[in-house]
Amino acid sequence: MNFRLIFSIAKSLLLARWRQTLVAAVGVTFSIAMFVTLLGFMNGLNDMLDSLILNVPRMCGSTTR
Repeated sequence: MNFRLIFSIAKSLLLARWRQTLVAAVGVTFSIAMFVTLLGFMNGLNDMLDSLILNVPRMCGSTTR
């Protein structure tokens, strides 16, 4: 395979559609950030509800159950 040709085609397409590339990159970045945020929130909420329902003392920073 000619990687130089493939790279030049990819570069020209990215530069020709720079606005579309920017919107796609921002969308992917925002989606990943929201996924990580919601995953952390759900884990924290799950730990809190487990400790409230089961009366298990919570330890800050503990990931064991």
